Amino acid sequence: MNLFRSLLVLFVGAIGMIVPDFVQACAVCFGDPSSPLTLGAKAGVLFMIGVLGVVLGGILAAIIFFIHRSRIVQVQSILHGENPSASN
Repeated sequence: MNLFRSLLVLFVGAIGMIVPDFVQACAVCFGDPSSPLTLGAKAGVLFMIGVLGVVLGGILAAIIFFIHRSRIVQVQSILHGENPSASN
């Protein structure tokens, strides 16, 4: 696996030296930081991070809800004298 990785790095480096236009930075990375293209890319990245945060927050909320609900059911079964581990 180590040989494969080093050959891959060598191959990519050789391609970068043969075709230098292939490895140049795009207009967003290389250009003006206050251009509309750069500002739009930054806004897009922040939006995607926001969407990811909302989705992960929803998953976390569902996990917390299920943990809370299972504890309530466990306490209710103990109070009513049922044995939750002896279910069919």
